[in-house]
Amino acid sequence: MLPYISKQSIRVNKLAIEFSSMIGSIALESNGAVHEINAKQPNQNQKLLQVDLPHLLKQQNVCFKDIDLIIWGIGPGSFTGIRLAASWVQSFAYGSNIPVYGVSSLKNIAYKAYKQTNKNQIIVSLDAKLSKFYVGQYVYHENSFNQMCSDYLADEAPNIDEATLHVGDQCSINPTPDANTAIILTNLDIQSGVFKKTSWKDLSPSYLNHQLYKKKGE
Repeated sequence: MLPYISKQSIRVNKLAIEFSSMIGSIALESNGAVHEINAKQPNQNQKLLQVDLPHLLKQQNVCFKDIDLIIWGIGPGSFTGIRLAASWVQSFAYGSNIPVYGVSSLKNIAYKAYKQTNKNQIIVSLDAKLSKFYVGQYVYHENSFNQMCSDYLADEAPNIDEATLHVGDQCSINPTPDANTAIILTNLDIQSGVFKKTSWKDLSPSYLNHQLYKKKGE
């Protein structure tokens, strides 16, 4: 039976991984404190999982069986990174019967931009290759950070009004999604009552353009 997580149980052991960008990261929340490790250079996600994660757990005196929730960046972004994250989360959650929670990587970027600028209405657009863009629209209101619509794949960059902050890899503000922010967003969702954990069976990566990559290769 999956453990119950409520507003009163924010301080459970949470493990987060975010591999949707070139620089991956992992984070552990234990006893109310978050400890994060970021890759020192691109394409080191395997090292994060095989070397850094066991070291982090040992350092914080947490065993794999003590993890209450796995949080992961569902994308969109690097197809290879998201696929690796999904595979690892699914196998680990299945083996230990741990609930899973997915956080949009565009939401992760938008929240970091909000913290940097204090602008509460944000559109994220990232180059999806093949003349496409990943787009996410978010608003921060009353201690809750919400999607204005589902993340989507667009043929062109979105039109931005004066009230909206535009961030992304073609903008001056372009935060990298990270595991620590994924934990923060999860805690906000728990507090606001929108949190809904899933099991490993319901893992749903947000590739958005994976059908294109099947044809072209990443």
